[in-house]
Amino acid sequence: MRRAWMVVVMVLILPAVAVARGGPGMGMKGGGPGVQGGGFGMGPGGPMGAWWNDSEVQKKLALTDDQVKKLQDQVKERRGKLVDLKGELQKREMELQDLMEADPPDVAKIQALTDQIIASRGRLQKEFMGMMLQVRVILAKAQWQQLRELRHHEGRGGDRGHDRSDGPGGPDGPDGPMPGAE
Repeated sequence: MRRAWMVVVMVLILPAVAVARGGPGMGMKGGGPGVQGGGFGMGPGGPMGAWWNDSEVQKKLALTDDQVKKLQDQVKERRGKLVDLKGELQKREMELQDLMEADPPDVAKIQALTDQIIASRGRLQKEFMGMMLQVRVILAKAQWQQLRELRHHEGRGGDRGHDRSDGPGGPDGPDGPMPGAE
């Protein structure tokens, strides 16, 4: 019975740990939600990097100086909280890894920590999506659509040719590099 329980725990928890660490299915390069390269080309490590500072992208999107300033301010405002949330998640993931290596594993602690990891990931995702919402508010609809097209091009063998995920946990999402951290 104990062995069967461990198999169930490993089947349920290990994929979550792999995803949180940037494993298969997250479209990330590097580390966890937002931790590696996460969702929308927002971070410098992603295919588009700090796109709002790129003069070529500014020209293609017809960004005004005011929009560029607002985008920079939004990243500066949220960057610290994203880093803190990412660190909190990574710490809990390391704790989980240690608990899974223990013999015998403490099932109750593992289950409780799994709930904390899920909650941490949710807080990180919510903060990142709040930032993305602000980006959307700053950009006109046509600019937003053009940005999506640029991202699509970049992810499909564009100038930088990085693999991307269009989802919120993609290479520059909450699990990706922190925005503006160049």
